[in-house]
Amino acid sequence: RFKGAWYMEPSHPATAEHLGALVEEITTRYDIDGLHFDYIRYPEYSDTYPDASLYSRNRRGMSKADWRRANITRLMHTLYARVKALKPWVCVSAATLGKHDDVARYGSYGWNAYHTVYQEAQRWMREGCIDAIFPMIYYTDNHFYPFVCDWGEHSYGRHVVAGMGTYQLHPDEKDWSIEELVRQLHVVRAHPRMAGAAQFRSQFVTGDVKGVYGLLRHLYPYPALVPPMSWMGVAPPPAPQGLGASVSKQTLTLTWQTADSLHYNVYSSTTFPVDTSDPANLVATRLADGSYTVRFPSVAQPRHYAVTAMDRFGGESAPAQWENVHVPICPKRF
Repeated sequence: RFKGAWYMEPSHPATAEHLGALVEEITTRYDIDGLHFDYIRYPEYSDTYPDASLYSRNRRGMSKADWRRANITRLMHTLYARVKALKPWVCVSAATLGKHDDVARYGSYGWNAYHTVYQEAQRWMREGCIDAIFPMIYYTDNHFYPFVCDWGEHSYGRHVVAGMGTYQLHPDEKDWSIEELVRQLHVVRAHPRMAGAAQFRSQFVTGDVKGVYGLLRHLYPYPALVPPMSWMGVAPPPAPQGLGASVSKQTLTLTWQTADSLHYNVYSSTTFPVDTSDPANLVATRLADGSYTVRFPSVAQPRHYAVTAMDRFGGESAPAQWENVHVPICPKRF
């Protein structure tokens, strides 16, 4: 018990065993895409956290800070291994404090994952016991931009998704201007090693605080695919086969053969072949069955279509193109 709350002691073997049993049950019983850990860390301001006797018996030559970090890292390795042994496609992720540690030119003012709560998250990515990190970078200016770069530069090929402080737009919080969030999103999107941004939290997005819902619709006009976990070493699936098409009244239905455990993405453009690297051409994602129906549009040019297969690791196949099939210009009688 610490500061009025109960904590599972990270150094105790029973903690890893209990949490391991929980993640195994969830992974086995449910068709999940991922497991996300929050508060997988020591309590904040834990100088008086009562683990002195445990440390004295199990220090193994480490300082208390290193020992605590090793306890959390060992726990992450255990949970990651338990999940991947059952379903290797399940994405294991965690939320961390927004600043990993001080960076070269900017300090964290004593509030960082490494020293404050003993999360050695960059080591987790380096050692491969995490698939994605969601650092909670709910700050502005030099408390935000240098630390985004630090996370990206130490991602070790894993996914880092910037946790955006969208809630700070609210007048009862920090009363940010909407322009602040726009700047942050552009920086995150421009960084070559950041996998995306997550808005915290949904209430403030769906509540359209300061127009944020409309802003996000403008900045994200197209569907998005989950980035692949390429480090799992699984080859992308082959392109779909057995393409077919049929016309009925005002619609065109495209069909293809399906395979177990795959989903399908449909792309469309006015040029052939359809460029599936252009997100503007992505019109449908994660289709489970082998068909897609589109109404004849009233457009100046016919549209062409392609389909890709996507496995549960996020790997996407080469496109299969309908060479002689397109949606024609809408007849005037329609």
